[in-house]
Amino acid sequence: MSSAATYEIANTDELEALGRDDVAFDTSAGLGPDESVRQEDVDATSSPKRRVCIVLVIAVISLAVIATFLGVFLSRKRTSDNSEVPAMPDPGLSAGDTSPPASEPEAPPGDSDDLKPAAPKEVKIYAINVLDSKPHDTRAFTQGFEYANGVFYESTGIRGKSSLRKVDIDSGKVIQKYEIPDMRLFGEGMTLHTTHHIFMLTWQSGRGLVFNQSTFEVIKEWKYEGEGWGLCMDRVKDEVYMSDGTDQLRVLEPDNLSELRRVNVTLRGKKVRNLNELEWVCGEVWANVWQTSQIYRIDPVSGRVKSIIKADSIPLAKDKLSSNDVLNGIAFDRASGRLWLTGKLWPAIYQVSITDDTLDVSNCK
Repeated sequence: MSSAATYEIANTDELEALGRDDVAFDTSAGLGPDESVRQEDVDATSSPKRRVCIVLVIAVISLAVIATFLGVFLSRKRTSDNSEVPAMPDPGLSAGDTSPPASEPEAPPGDSDDLKPAAPKEVKIYAINVLDSKPHDTRAFTQGFEYANGVFYESTGIRGKSSLRKVDIDSGKVIQKYEIPDMRLFGEGMTLHTTHHIFMLTWQSGRGLVFNQSTFEVIKEWKYEGEGWGLCMDRVKDEVYMSDGTDQLRVLEPDNLSELRRVNVTLRGKKVRNLNELEWVCGEVWANVWQTSQIYRIDPVSGRVKSIIKADSIPLAKDKLSSNDVLNGIAFDRASGRLWLTGKLWPAIYQVSITDDTLDVSNCK
């Protein structure tokens, strides 16, 4: 005799409690031969989780699309920004060949003209012509160089060898000399203020010297922060310009050498450093760029480099020595308009003209 067995299917809560997702659990194990699990019961159990999974997948896909869009947008923006930066010399100071490129870089297509930076003014490059040469002491590590009263005035560097000199133009012989007795001082740039005073810098000691122009007697000293490199004098405004190796020129009051202001020097919108020996020529500051054969013509108000003079044709081949150092010495004769160039340890001083037809130094008094 047989009897029909009855079974009950566990409800949703019971399935969860039993661990329905366990692969070892089989919901059909307790069914009779004529019974089966209803599909709607299984669907009812699994549909909430399926809906949650679908929502999560959609959210992940949406975030991925948004991230991709932002990445493409930012990448294009960086590319656009970088393409608008003008090609510039590396100022890091070292100041290498800072000749500007032949033309301005083109802006990327599609950029608005309103967003483009103002184009820097053109910086022209000029060469020199050698007109004459005079002998120069090859032991003179030239730091400052001036012409006045028919002679050259020169300051020299190197600790233990620093000096102030008066030099005969034709023979190159030292007429008068003051040797700095303090062996710690490294002589630097020099300029003549009036017929009575000479200002001279030292490199890293923060000490400046004021000399009597006739006797070379040290009248006084003054203190300054940072390094001392070059000096020149604007005799119209009675102001002294000083370089210190940075991209700035200091403007000093000549009576007490206090600082009046600073001028930021730029070449095509980029800071430039290593401005060394200075000279005031035709209302401009002319600066040797240390370790190069270049001279920058600088607007003393804006600090903009107006043009570049390349003096790589000197020393002349016949004057080149193994000990030749860099160009560093500009002397301007305001009475006749003669322009003289020399360098550290050079055997010659060169009278030169500039190929710039718009600049006639003979008319700059």
